[in-house]
Amino acid sequence: MHTTAPVSRRAVLGGLSVGALTVGGASRAAAATPQAGAPVLPDPSTVTASDPADLGVLEAASLLQARRLSSRELTQACLDRITARNAPVNAWVRTYPELALRLADAADTRLSSAACGSLGAAPLLAGVPVGLKGLYAVKGLPLTASSKTLDGSSGIFPVNIAAGDSTVWARLKAAGMPLLGHTQMSEFAFSTGTPQTGNPWDTTKSPGGSSGGSAAALAARMTPAATGSDTGGSLRLPSSACGTTTIKATYGLISTYGVLPLEWSYDNAGPMARSVADVALLLSYLAGADDHDAATLAGRPPAFYPTSPTPGPKPLSGKRIGISNSPSDGSLSAGILAVLARVKGELAALGASLVPVTSPVDPTTTTAGMALVAEVKTFHSQLYPARAAYYTPFVAEILALYEGENRWPPLRRSRSLPRAVHGRVEPRLRRRHARRGAPADADR
Repeated sequence: MHTTAPVSRRAVLGGLSVGALTVGGASRAAAATPQAGAPVLPDPSTVTASDPADLGVLEAASLLQARRLSSRELTQACLDRITARNAPVNAWVRTYPELALRLADAADTRLSSAACGSLGAAPLLAGVPVGLKGLYAVKGLPLTASSKTLDGSSGIFPVNIAAGDSTVWARLKAAGMPLLGHTQMSEFAFSTGTPQTGNPWDTTKSPGGSSGGSAAALAARMTPAATGSDTGGSLRLPSSACGTTTIKATYGLISTYGVLPLEWSYDNAGPMARSVADVALLLSYLAGADDHDAATLAGRPPAFYPTSPTPGPKPLSGKRIGISNSPSDGSLSAGILAVLARVKGELAALGASLVPVTSPVDPTTTTAGMALVAEVKTFHSQLYPARAAYYTPFVAEILALYEGENRWPPLRRSRSLPRAVHGRVEPRLRRRHARRGAPADADR
């Protein structure tokens, strides 16, 4: 197993004035890309998009691997599409044209070397551009979570610059993906909308949130791939609202090292694209153990997830799919209920067993709600109330409310602490980390 020297989680997320968000160092992500069992790409002769910016991940990979398209051409097409379409949508916090084209040129060199046999096979994602949600650390670039508390616009507090790469970006960079930019999100991922971003299908409507910028960028075909995060729906809701695709993976399948947290006991990183096959390929490069994130150390994912259905008329045979009980209070429209009924019929026809599922108790009334308050308060104590005036009113109101929730136990007594991004680690917990193989001063 490839390893690197352990690096403090605090050392990656940038340098806030209180010193609790500094992130640095490389993650365990740059291992050689496995090719065994790789999915079969589409025949390049069948890929007919007239503009490269319209390509999906697998389609782009097919043309890139066949050298019928260069990464520079594809990346430039995406940058041109952003210029043409982003203004009314506002899906991007910032873009990085020079960096994107530099990484595209590196991918082209890698693909050419692989084609002529001087190197091993290039990763299937090599040359395919990607956008990152605005809470993923990229060394040397702003890490601001769509918040004026971190973006330098206050004129008082400096812009927060990441001192190292998040594991997700390190893995995508190792796979050869050019970075187009950081996408918009609700401030610190606090809400299920992204108010500064319009839905490309109707810009007066919400793209959902908190990963709304990534979903909007995909729906407007400004990028073939993106990342998001999900604590209570923030990958799934915007994908639904914008007609794109995602997967909220099992907790711990994808590292959240170098990702600004909302509630680290529930935060999940995840891929976003325009098809299930594209998301599956992205997941193949993101999943797996990370020495910086103890939650990822259990299990071993496959080298590649399938990008096509099992052959035969019943590809879902043997699969059990939970179907949540539909509310009976009339809150769902007849149109939505009709779509749900149709989907259930299609799943059953494909061989799946449908299992009724009763929704659990509202988590805000359980210990999960206690953890939410404790973890949010702990992370934002670096910024609130010192920068209270620079939060959006919505988030400031939440933090003011949580400020009065003193009955919750302090986070430093929580077993979730190894995933924290702050500076308060008790010596007792330091010793426990050291026994698990972490350095004594690690704050994971």
